[in-house]
Amino acid sequence: MSTIPTTEVIIFDTSEAFRKDISVLGPAADVVSKVDGVRRPVYTGTQIENPTTGYIFLNWESLAHHQALMAAPSYGSCA
Repeated sequence: MSTIPTTEVIIFDTSEAFRKDISVLGPAADVVSKVDGVRRPVYTGTQIENPTTGYIFLNWESLAHHQALMAAPSYGSCA
């Protein structure tokens, strides 16, 4: 596996619930942080200029770790 760390940036439209309390993503962040190759912490937040845009930053040990997750049979249910 490649050993170059990789950062995944997920940009999404936020819900009203997320804008009021970003900790609603806590359970999902806990699950993804246990995936092989994900480095804690998982960062989440909203764009300052436009809070309807949210971000999740996942730091991976390598691109190969991320690709292995995407190739897993269970990936389709969480994508």
